[in-house]
Amino acid sequence: MPELTRANEEVRVAHLTDAFSIAAISHRAWTARNLPALPLPSLGDMESQWRSSIASPPSTRHRVLVALSNGIVVGFACLIPISESVDEVSELLIDPDLVRRGHGSRLLNAIADTSESEVTGLSMWSDITALETFLESAGWGKSDRTRTLESPDLTLTQHRWVTSLRDSPSESDGS
Repeated sequence: MPELTRANEEVRVAHLTDAFSIAAISHRAWTARNLPALPLPSLGDMESQWRSSIASPPSTRHRVLVALSNGIVVGFACLIPISESVDEVSELLIDPDLVRRGHGSRLLNAIADTSESEVTGLSMWSDITALETFLESAGWGKSDRTRTLESPDLTLTQHRWVTSLRDSPSESDGS
């Protein structure tokens, strides 16, 4: 039997009314990581920050996308330009109770589909094994770059993941 298309699931640009849902997902996801040394802002502060990010992005390449299921925000991605041709996925979070249901894949596809023509690649930093496994399965590659984030009680080493959005000339012309 063929798999049914999920017409009630979509990805779109975030609206101001999504700020609370985004903040709640972010708060739940970071709490689920159980990093006690990482102080989290209050849910109200997070909502205010997301409202500001959605209402006044610094450029058209700064954007927040949301994944919806039955009209409810279940995940989001935040993109920022880091060079003329590369955007960084600074956040890609799915509600911890709703992972492995295709929402992350839909967000990655929407990121690629909505990228401006000059953007030829994407990057993302991660220290989460499950996210890295997901990125690898989606065709992303781990670069040799790492960064370390430190606070008095916590050290996180992150790996940079990258993917190309456009075929290189040798791939597109068949050579």
